[in-house]
Amino acid sequence: MRLPRTLWLLVLREVCTYAAIGLVAFGGVFVLQNLLRQLEDLLGLGVRASDALALFGAVALFLAGYVLPIALLFGVLAALGQFAANSEVKAMRAHGISLAQLAAPVFALALAVSAATGFLLGRAEP
Repeated sequence: MRLPRTLWLLVLREVCTYAAIGLVAFGGVFVLQNLLRQLEDLLGLGVRASDALALFGAVALFLAGYVLPIALLFGVLAALGQFAANSEVKAMRAHGISLAQLAAPVFALALAVSAATGFLLGRAEP
């Protein structure tokens, strides 16, 4: 028995929502940590706002390959933890949905994030 499309979308939506929160949180920490280290040098050079945004984009792109897997892990743990806390996993099991079927959308998303991370680290990293 396959997982119904609506449950695929439910699982993906929850995981992506929490992963986006993790991406903003972890990405912000990683980017700000690197920019704060360089802040004194940047202020001494008289950096304009456009230059600061360009630097921010380059640092964010560089760190995205490292932050994406962390954000996905956070999203999976938070979403499945929320499912378990709301007894949604028990309800799915009662309807005949196995844990392997529940994990299928997560594995598909993990493959997509792995491909994106590979591209970012192999091709897009400066």
